[in-house]
Order: sequence, then C-alpha cells, then structure tokens
Amino acid sequence: WANRHLHLIAQKLYLSNEEDVHQMHSLLAEYFLGAWSGGRKKIFTYDNNHFTSLNISHHKNPHHQQSHEKTSSDKYSYDRQTPEQPWVFQCNLLEPDIFFVNHRKMIELVYHLTRSGRTDDLMFGVIMNFSWLYTMIKIGQFEKAITDIDLAYSYTQEKELKFLATTLRSIKVKVLKNPASLSAELQQRLLPVVTSL
Repeated sequence: WANRHLHLIAQKLYLSNEEDVHQMHSLLAEYFLGAWSGGRKKIFTYDNNHFTSLNISHHKNPHHQQSHEKTSSDKYSYDRQTPEQPWVFQCNLLEPDIFFVNHRKMIELVYHLTRSGRTDDLMFGVIMNFSWLYTMIKIGQFEKAITDIDLAYSYTQEKELKFLATTLRSIKVKVLKNPASLSAELQQRLLPVVTSL
C-alpha cells in the first residue's frame, strides 16, 4: 500500500473480526471454484434496516415484495453472472499446447481454501485434482505444487497427501522432462496401492 494509514484503516474496518476474515476467504474460494458461475443462483439476504440506514424507502427497491408483515430480512437468489474459472484458458481446442494459465486461480485458491478451513474443497477440488497438478507441472511450478501439497497436509493431516507428495518427488525427473507422462507415471505408482486396498 502506498499509504500506511490506509492499510491500517482497512485492517481495522474489515479484518479485525476473525469470523469476517474467515467468511471473506470462503467467498473468494467459492469464486475461484466457480460455485456461482454458469447460471447458478446465489442467495442474497439483506436486512430491511439496511435500506432505512441508507434513506431508501421500500418502494424504491425493485426487488422488495409488498406484504403487510414486518420481516427483519428478505432472501432472494440471483444469477451473479460470474465467469467460469478454469485452470487454463484454451485459445484453440485443436491446439491444446497453446493456452493461458489462470494464474490468479492457481495462486489464490489454495491460499483462500486453507484460510477458510475448507479442507474437503482443498483436497478434492485442488490438490487431488489432476488438472491442477498437470497445469502446475506444465507451467514449471513443480516445487510450488509440492509446497501446496505439504501445506494442505499440515492443515488436514490426510495420509493420502503425504503419499502423493512422496510419489511426486520420486517421479520428478521424468515428469519435468516430459509433463505429458504425469498420468502414466502416477498410474504406474498408484495402481499397486489401490489394488491392495
């Protein structure tokens, strides 16, 4: 921040309550997961007192349903029209090697999921997601992928994550030389374990 006071004021206004911080991280994680994209509607709750504090009468609110009952809050659902958040943006489906990485999702999703405590989404939406892992390796972020897996392990203590990190370290040389071999290398190492279960 250019102005130190601006940072302190923002911290005091928006980040002083741990529950609010947790909710902000959760909302940002939902955005990057695409929870409300593709026409899915999100419930919007507002307090009628909010309109009073802003000096807006109820008849000016186009979404307000006229009723004789006094309710403290109303709920509506809206399509927020948020865009999909893929791992990569393909320019031409016929040329799969030409793509643009969604860097914000790659970097921020793990951070927001860990800070919001959404361990299931972290494990199955990111860390155990082949598309995420393949994209990380394809863009030269193998070590960052291992770091993210270790971070997820520190939050969840899931033994599968430790096993995945160990497996990836053992195939590092082959995968860095040829990222397309990731699927075959993982299957070769994981199949014996899965069949023994």
